[in-house]
Amino acid sequence: MLALALSLAGLSVSPKAVSAQLFDRLTNPKITVTLKHPPGLGLQVNRIAFGPARGPKADEIVDAISGALVGGGMQVLDRQHLAATLAEHQLNLSGYVDRQSAVAMGKFLGSTALLLVNVARAVTQQDTTYSVSEDSRHNRRVVYNSRTQAFLKVSVQTVDLTTGVIFQARVFEANPQVVNTADDRCCAVFPSEYDVFDAGVRQIVGQVYRLFMPWNEPAQLYFFSDKDCEMRAAFTLLQEGDVAGADKKSRDNVEVCKATSGIKDKQLAHSYYNAGMTAFLLGNYDRASELFAQAQKIKEIGITTDAITDLNRAKALAAQTRLVEERAAVAAQLAPAAAASAPRSAAEPVSGRVVGSANAGGRAAAAARKSALTPGGVGLAGVGAKSGETVAVRLRQLNDLLSQGLITKEEFTQKKTEILKSM
Repeated sequence: MLALALSLAGLSVSPKAVSAQLFDRLTNPKITVTLKHPPGLGLQVNRIAFGPARGPKADEIVDAISGALVGGGMQVLDRQHLAATLAEHQLNLSGYVDRQSAVAMGKFLGSTALLLVNVARAVTQQDTTYSVSEDSRHNRRVVYNSRTQAFLKVSVQTVDLTTGVIFQARVFEANPQVVNTADDRCCAVFPSEYDVFDAGVRQIVGQVYRLFMPWNEPAQLYFFSDKDCEMRAAFTLLQEGDVAGADKKSRDNVEVCKATSGIKDKQLAHSYYNAGMTAFLLGNYDRASELFAQAQKIKEIGITTDAITDLNRAKALAAQTRLVEERAAVAAQLAPAAAASAPRSAAEPVSGRVVGSANAGGRAAAAARKSALTPGGVGLAGVGAKSGETVAVRLRQLNDLLSQGLITKEEFTQKKTEILKSM
């Protein structure tokens, strides 16, 4: 309560205004607004392969990460069959992958992200402490604490096999603890090391999941339920799940407030705020921003300031999501042509396996080289040669060359990487 009063005081308002705003926070309901986060890596990934895991309990942690990603709809290639396929193509996957190796793997694994997991620490620790206290009658009390704590530190490096881009390793940590207590006797039973360690693994998995999958963050914001201007009716519609109805009602409430003689600035500002909040819920961020600004212009209050902060976060997240989707669209444009002309060694998950044939790859490559020599053939130099052509146009040109067999898969991959770098 004190912290809230201090934060309101920072708005340079009078004590009376602080009291009024505090009253608003205590008497008005909260609603949940969902902030939609894109994958933390900034890349939309549909398929993942795990390289050799390193460190204590690494396989256990990788299995947990894999299970969570599969549960979220991700396709995860089986590690054993991945190793066999790499061996078939005479590639040795160690803990390090350079750009050249990544591009080589991408030729037969297709659109896949390779994850290299390194567990730096995975231990549990137990200790006992005690505290002594006395009551007013000098009765002595001893409390014994038995604590179990897990310490996990895991790094995950991602390699985009489509482009050969190697992302910087992300480090994730989790240190959960559980304490059992006993009064006046030593000692309490230690919490299970397995349970505490498992809790740490779940925390790590949750952090890694957000790196590759979109996720939602609930934000609790206020909605004014004043009797004036029929604002309470709009809140009732929200409670019933009718966001569109509440939005229409909130906009009507603004007009009612504006037409009501003697209405206070506070109520008019509240009506504009509510209309902004329903626009926020509907994802109409521009309209929400205008309405919140109008509410602040009439009467500046902390509740609206908080809503504007979360609205700006939502707008930034939406912009990041659009960027991820644009990158995914570019990759999708490449996929059909690549799949049509890819040799049998291209990744084809069958019952969790990656299958392929080196001979088929050699025959396809030879055929592509032969096609490139045919009269009227178009070379790579012609892809995007005209100034002002967009990335999408250049990629379509590249797709056409590959689908017609006028360039090899190696040339396709190299040129595609150059084009994506220019984004």
